[in-house]
Amino acid sequence: MWELLNQAPERLDNTFFQWVRAAETTLGITFADWDPSDEERRQIEHLGCATSETIPNELQVYYDHAYPFDHVKNGAAEWVARSKQYDSVWTERLRHKGMTQEQADELVSSAPFLWPVDCFHRFDTVAFRTSNGLLAVIQIDSLSAQAVPVALGLKSYFLAQLALEILAYETDSEPAWTEQRSYPAIAAMTHWPETDPPLHVCLQL
Repeated sequence: MWELLNQAPERLDNTFFQWVRAAETTLGITFADWDPSDEERRQIEHLGCATSETIPNELQVYYDHAYPFDHVKNGAAEWVARSKQYDSVWTERLRHKGMTQEQADELVSSAPFLWPVDCFHRFDTVAFRTSNGLLAVIQIDSLSAQAVPVALGLKSYFLAQLALEILAYETDSEPAWTEQRSYPAIAAMTHWPETDPPLHVCLQL
């Protein structure tokens, strides 16, 4: 099944997401809530109003195809509320590290906006724009608010997730990102740099 990954289109566009959906059918899995309704598209528009940042181009193409909030109706408002909960946890952890309340608040509030990719599961998959204008994808444990790197670029994210599913199929195991992300065939897909990695406050706690 690994040859499936070699068939991926080069660009992240409509053709790429058509290919992802075909790969899902082959593997008998699904990565997203595809074909958003009009109301779900409006939720994405509401999300854009929650931040001064513009939606990254990669995510805009993705949002044209998928709803990132699973089946949560008021996804934008619910995500803003969950983001604030994460911010509170991270602020408190910074306080325990010795920062003042003002310093912690400033560091958390100045962090890049976390755009939803696939949220409201045990692990929230989100993305943020790096200082170089790239898109870094991470996962946040919804129970502990601990974050781990996933991939640099949305295309890398989907290829890595496909690789994870293929590995799980071949080893007759459950796909588990935190345990299996270091597997060479998966790590190669992520393009996450070992030196000078993308920075976000949640990855430093």
